[in-house]
Amino acid sequence: MEARIPAPLRPTALIGVLSPASPAEEERIEQGLERLRSRGYRLREAPHARACLGYLAGSDEERAKDLMELWADEEVEALFCLRGGYGTLRLLDRLDYSLFREHPKPLVGYSDITALQWAIWAKSKVVSFSGPMVAGLGEADPFTWEKLWAMLERETWEGVLRDEARPLEVWRSGEAEGRLMPGNLSLIVSLMGTPYLPDLEGTILVLEDVGERPYRVDRALNQLRLAGVFHRLAGLVLGDFGETFAESGPQEPWGLRRI
Repeated sequence: MEARIPAPLRPTALIGVLSPASPAEEERIEQGLERLRSRGYRLREAPHARACLGYLAGSDEERAKDLMELWADEEVEALFCLRGGYGTLRLLDRLDYSLFREHPKPLVGYSDITALQWAIWAKSKVVSFSGPMVAGLGEADPFTWEKLWAMLERETWEGVLRDEARPLEVWRSGEAEGRLMPGNLSLIVSLMGTPYLPDLEGTILVLEDVGERPYRVDRALNQLRLAGVFHRLAGLVLGDFGETFAESGPQEPWGLRRI
């Protein structure tokens, strides 16, 4: 199955906004929506985008319906998730993957949205975009903001995604070429053993996570190692792990590199 790449966003395009995982704070939602409007885009919120059902933004049925209705809406050209948190894993067996392939659209998110993005790639081969969610757009730094729209409004994808303020540290040198597969470490591990984990052969895997203790990161990385995932990769990039290693106690002295 060949990859389907969504078309570039047009000026004043209609963007659908939804919450497939956890609810977001109202103030942060409004800040993010205003920033999208400031770029000239029109917005359409899903009916349950601001719903709250415990740690979920509505029931599984409501969140899945919101996603499929926005995707089926011919006026909506892209979908932005409000936030991550938890919940997309619960939706994967409720979705129509043929619709994603028939009408490829940019889906923007990261963190918990990894499960949805990777499932769509595994089942539909539709390219999605790892990028800031609506509730975080108000805090997005200039580099993130610029590169987000360079990808979505692109005339070309040529160029280097390099942030001079946060240079990469090379742990093992070499050259690699492959499909870029960014994702949240915990969600990737959760997809293992399911039909929603894509084939990672020859890919460049980019990992991020937040709020996990060092030993949990250690466990997840070793699960990938024991499953033979690392041997199949063309390259590995370790991204932002938040405050995971900032407050390690005397029994957890290891940093990410040592793990």
